[in-house]
Amino acid sequence: MKFTFGLVLIAAAVASAIAAEGNTQQRKLAFAPGYKGPMCADMGCPDNYVPVCGSDGVTYSNECNLGITSCNHPDKNITKVADGACSNEQNQS
Repeated sequence: MKFTFGLVLIAAAVASAIAAEGNTQQRKLAFAPGYKGPMCADMGCPDNYVPVCGSDGVTYSNECNLGITSCNHPDKNITKVADGACSNEQNQS
């Protein structure tokens, strides 16, 4: 009985991990070339820190986060102006 219950728990954990991985991959595809899915939907970005400077003078942790902000605020037309953190000059523009 305990052995069967343990196997059921392991199977549920594996199934959950596989389902979550597929969803993460789908979200990461949102800014991939040729992506046809809904924009600004439930998207997530990787946790890597590769700062970029946006045209709004804000330093974003990576290009994906800049893209989501740009998508959620199309009226601001936010684009990447430089790799790395924004300098003081870029923050004033």
